[in-house]
Amino acid sequence: MLGKHRALELYLTSNRLTADECLGLGLVNRVVPDDHCVDEALRIAREIAALPPVTVALTKRLISRAAALDDDYDLDRAYASYLRTAEGSGGMLEQAKRDHQRGRTTDEGSD
Repeated sequence: MLGKHRALELYLTSNRLTADECLGLGLVNRVVPDDHCVDEALRIAREIAALPPVTVALTKRLISRAAALDDDYDLDRAYASYLRTAEGSGGMLEQAKRDHQRGRTTDEGSD
């Protein structure tokens, strides 16, 4: 996976990369000679076509969803897990009670 800073450098400088540099950065899966490009693409296509269609479809969906996640996804999941713990939910519950009491006191004082 290409890091954020390296990606930013590549986008902003628009430097051209060689095939080997692209391979080293993980931007391409393989490098083949020009005269073997179509043959290699067809070989890969046949390999994928031989797999069960449902497996291919679900794998594509999983990878697409994972790629669409933002950087905060893991943090959000960790926070959600924390809230499901006794410590997390207890703290939220206590805060909700305090907020409710403040609201009740404020509402009663405005009559």
